[in-house]
This record gives sequence, C-alpha cells and structure tokens, in this order.
Amino acid sequence: MNIEQIRLLFPITKQAVYLNNASQSPLNTLVNNRLQTHLKTELNFVGKKVFCRDDTRALLSKLLGGSPTEYAF
Repeated sequence: MNIEQIRLLFPITKQAVYLNNASQSPLNTLVNNRLQTHLKTELNFVGKKVFCRDDTRALLSKLLGGSPTEYAF
C-alpha cells in the first residue's frame, strides 16, 4: 500500500489533519466494517458464539509460552 491508499482508509483525512497522540485515533474503514459485521452477528445471535476462546488460548501459549489453561479472558 502506498500513502494515498492508506489515507483512503481514513475518511477523516479528507476533512482534517489528524495528529496521532497515541491516546485515541479514528477507525479505518477496514476495522469499522469488521466491527459492524461482528456487532450484527452478536445482535442476531443464534447458536455458538463466533469467538472461540480455546483457539485463542492455544495461540497465546504458542506465542508467549505456558499452557493454554493458564490464559484467561
């Protein structure tokens, strides 16, 4: 991605200059779309939750060490 493609992900850059202070930042369109999809899934919840904590625990144990059972959410 070049800088112009990245800027297109942040519609706020058409209206203002944003100086990131590492405290808050606008969502980019990719994150916003994913978040909206997740919220719609949760709103119309039927059956098993999409988020599987066991898979995440296994990934954390591989990345950081320890047993998957040692991680809590």
